[in-house]
Amino acid sequence: MKNTLFISDLDGTLLKNDKTLSSYSIKTLNDLIDMGLNFTYATARSYYSAYKIIKPLNLTLPVLHYNGTIISSPSDGSPLYTHKFSTEDINIIKDIFCRYSLYPLVYSVIGGYEKVLWQVSKETSGVKAYLNDRKDDPRLEPVTNRDDIYQGEIFYFTCIGEKGELIKAHKALTEISSINSILIKDLYRDEYWLELVPAGASKGASAGLMKNNYGFTRLVVFGDAMNYFSAFKSADLSYAVSNADDNLKAVASGVIGSNESDAVAKFLWEYMKKNENSD
Repeated sequence: MKNTLFISDLDGTLLKNDKTLSSYSIKTLNDLIDMGLNFTYATARSYYSAYKIIKPLNLTLPVLHYNGTIISSPSDGSPLYTHKFSTEDINIIKDIFCRYSLYPLVYSVIGGYEKVLWQVSKETSGVKAYLNDRKDDPRLEPVTNRDDIYQGEIFYFTCIGEKGELIKAHKALTEISSINSILIKDLYRDEYWLELVPAGASKGASAGLMKNNYGFTRLVVFGDAMNYFSAFKSADLSYAVSNADDNLKAVASGVIGSNESDAVAKFLWEYMKKNENSD
């Protein structure tokens, strides 16, 4: 067990459908961490968004955010490793967004601080919901000019809207080898997220980096959506929750219970009992 790294997704996997972490999962995971379980998470969320939910967990290993684009300290979110877009890629993305009249949320490091920039008055209903959920978020940086959202060291883009509005841009962006374009349905609302990260950034790549840099010999992951596909392919063992995308289940080592039934925590408890004396 001491040489195995366990990484779980949050939304739809470790979290319940109401975006909370159950008291059972909190106690079980903390007990397992105290017993020596090497556990962390990888999510599309930012550190700010994830920490509000995950803070009861006594995590000691780095945490993965923005689909693996940033590996952060679990205590304060300070970046330990960051993938960033090149100027050439940013210009390509700008052109495609303009072509399809998309107004993204742009995630950037400016003056040493993480910021989320967007153009005021161009918000979709999904972006408005995103901003409303984060009213006190210190990262938020509204701008009035379209070009002003593309500043600083950009590492992540998000467009939120209907699938039909996003699919053409997604198809165009998938043709650019240096850009990883992900189109995924929102778990909580009837809309889609188009997420862009540098090609070298993925949950799988960052999970592998964690495994190698910290001297682990085995990687075990848990997830529910196709943005975990790369992590499933790079892991030694991968488990999909029963509510997961069928395509992810097809490449999983196994299928466990649902996120609503605390499946990850229950699985890890049983796994720990069976393997507590193994490597």
